Amino acid sequence: MRDAAAWARANLDAARRLFASSVAPVITVDVYNPLPGQPMRHRRSGRELTDPTVAVTVRLRAAPAAGPLTAHDIEAAADASVLERLEEEEE
Repeated sequence: MRDAAAWARANLDAARRLFASSVAPVITVDVYNPLPGQPMRHRRSGRELTDPTVAVTVRLRAAPAAGPLTAHDIEAAADASVLERLEEEEE
């Protein structure tokens, strides 16, 4: 989980020139590891998960670094599953 949060933080730091924020981002990482035949529900989307999945959510207050626009609360979420590799049939 620490690696997923560090990855998100590094990407935010790289984009810092694009936005201004006075509040540190809140990064949430959820790890789902369902057992075979026992799916789990994704906490945010409600999707049924049958494979190991890591979900990352980032919340921050940001405004464009230049211009008259005001700050807005932004939330972004993404997840990735680890799928079992299927062996190709030999011909």
